[in-house]
Amino acid sequence: MKKILASDYDNTFYINDNDIKNNIQKVESFRNKNNIFAIATGRSYYDFTEDLKKYPIKYDYLIINQGATILDSNGTIIENYIIDNNIKNILIKDLELYDQDNMFTCSILESRVSIKNNNITKIHKEYETVEEAKKMNSIINDRYSSYIISYLIPSNKAIEIISSKTNKANAVNKIAEIEKVIKQNIFTIGDSYNDIEMIEKFNGYCIFGAEEEVKNISTKEYTSVSELINEILGEKNE
Repeated sequence: MKKILASDYDNTFYINDNDIKNNIQKVESFRNKNNIFAIATGRSYYDFTEDLKKYPIKYDYLIINQGATILDSNGTIIENYIIDNNIKNILIKDLELYDQDNMFTCSILESRVSIKNNNITKIHKEYETVEEAKKMNSIINDRYSSYIISYLIPSNKAIEIISSKTNKANAVNKIAEIEKVIKQNIFTIGDSYNDIEMIEKFNGYCIFGAEEEVKNISTKEYTSVSELINEILGEKNE
């Protein structure tokens, strides 16, 4: 029966050069058995495809900007969610989210556009400390959760904001509908707060070193994505 595996990218599919090479080889085996592999990343399209120049990852679907945009392997846009312009303008005023060095915004496929753009899919804002980022993350989710969701990105002392109509789990579910794969055959793996929804909704796992909140909801912890693929395929880990 066809299966889907959706993997976060940074600190999950890519940990180091040797690990990603093993993961790429194992994904090839997974896909050769008529299974579906998706990358589910917070990265923008440009930021992710820059890595593809170094690492020849073969995938069936690409989920970018925390789930705001879904593309197939040919780069065709399947689904896209933008931040409502009225809410965006309120955020600009209330949180002083003006174009500045510690912030960038993404449109559908463009990685660095002005926040004045009418097709913003993601807002990335960095702070001086993780504590400051946590505080702002909570404020945004408390005030505006009906319209947007903010994710804490501790490694960058940052937050990332997308439409509340989407997330990585919703994107994976859309792929499952297209591929006609039942929930029991969908597997996800990640390491951080932006992976929580998809880990909770499907057969969810985490990578070694994941945030504690992610570990607490995961079925099992792995040192590599290739280890998880081996178990899904019923193969031995070396």
